[in-house]
Amino acid sequence: DDRQQTTKRLVIDNIPEDNKEKRRSYFSREYPRHVPTFVQYGRDCVIHRYILPKDIKFGHFLVAFRRKIQLRQSEALMSLVEKQTWGDDGAELIRSFNVAIHSTIGELSGEYLHDDGYLYINMTTQNTFG
Repeated sequence: DDRQQTTKRLVIDNIPEDNKEKRRSYFSREYPRHVPTFVQYGRDCVIHRYILPKDIKFGHFLVAFRRKIQLRQSEALMSLVEKQTWGDDGAELIRSFNVAIHSTIGELSGEYLHDDGYLYINMTTQNTFG
């Protein structure tokens, strides 16, 4: 199967549910103004874990993430935020969306936070010219 895995599927396959639930519970208690977030980056499917302040802009997070992964000037960072929806048969569906960089993390969590209390983001790079 050549389809790209969703970030949520990758987390489900690699992080025990009880561990994820303990972390979410801890974060919501200790950091109520933050959003626990999983970020999948690149083809190697590395999962980065963050607890992001609700009041920062998504664009600021992208700049910090770009610095962390040390992209070249000729590479662009592409991001998709995953949204949990439900099919007519009750099955979970994950859809990915481009979001505005001026949105705050709090605004994104209001729209894209999954039932498990996490935000899921997929990041890739794209070669650019000039």
